[in-house]
Amino acid sequence: MADQTEFNYDVFISYSHADRAWVRGELLKRVEVSGLRACIGTRDFRPGAPIVKEVERAVLTSRRTLIVLTPSYLKSAWTEFETLLLQTFDPANQNLRLLPLLKEKCDVSLRIRYLSYVDFVDEPESAWERLLSALSAPPAQVAPQAPPAAAQRRTRAGRRRWVRLD
Repeated sequence: MADQTEFNYDVFISYSHADRAWVRGELLKRVEVSGLRACIGTRDFRPGAPIVKEVERAVLTSRRTLIVLTPSYLKSAWTEFETLLLQTFDPANQNLRLLPLLKEKCDVSLRIRYLSYVDFVDEPESAWERLLSALSAPPAQVAPQAPPAAAQRRTRAGRRRWVRLD
């Protein structure tokens, strides 16, 4: 298995093509805006390469694999293969490389059900924060607040300089 220095991506997103509108239109954008490097097959798999090899490459070179759980996901043979491949490397998920995201209510198999998941169905308010935290997104950059105007002085060159007032 690859160690952290070998990861090309922060997350490989495994999803059913039936869910691509939400994955590409919202999930992928939010993940990448947060500073994470994401891998999705339709964009990052090498044209002409066998899909099986590309899935393996994506799983091995990503710190995490995010599975977007929907009824369509659970019906797909390709997504089942992706999940099984990852679980082969870490069956008990001790390294937390497999991260389930529940996008729609569905009957999840026992091999995935034992994992805690990010719940976009019943807890949508906190789901984005939980997801980005689980993916180890860098903390949101908060703009520094300027000190009170009285603490500012201009230098002769016209630049502001901050001085302590106490």
